[in-house]
Amino acid sequence: MPKKEKSSQNESFKKSLKEELPTHLKGGLRKLMDNEIILSPPVDIYEEKNNYVLIFSVPGMKREDIEVKIIEDKLIVEEKKVEDKKTKKKNAIVEEIEKGRFFRKFKLTSEIDNEKIKANLDDGLLTVNLPKKKEEK
Repeated sequence: MPKKEKSSQNESFKKSLKEELPTHLKGGLRKLMDNEIILSPPVDIYEEKNNYVLIFSVPGMKREDIEVKIIEDKLIVEEKKVEDKKTKKKNAIVEEIEKGRFFRKFKLTSEIDNEKIKANLDDGLLTVNLPKKKEEK
C-alpha cells in the first residue's frame, strides 16, 4: 500500500512538470514585463532514485547573479536584477544573443523535501537537486 501512495505522489510532481513545461518554448520563452524582456532558460529534468535533478543552461552567469528560492510550494529560479548589465553596444553589426533577465517557476509537491534542496553552478549549467522525502514506514 505505501508503494502505491509513493507512486501517486511521484505522478503528481511529474504531472505538475508536464503542465508547466509546455508553457515554455524550446530555446526560451520571451515575455515583456514592465518594459523588460523575461527569458525562460532551457532546462533538462531527470528523475533519480532519491531525487529529481533540474539542469538549466545559463551560459556566462555567475553564482551571485542567480537566485534559487522557495516561496510557498514553488521553486523559483531567476536572475537577480543587475542594472546596466545588458547594455547595447553602439557599433554592433549583428546582435543575436537574447538580452533580458531569466525566470522559471516549478510547483513542488509534498514528495519533495524543501529543506534539503541544493543548487550548484558549474560551466554555465545550474544544477538544482530536489530530494524526495524518505518513505515513512
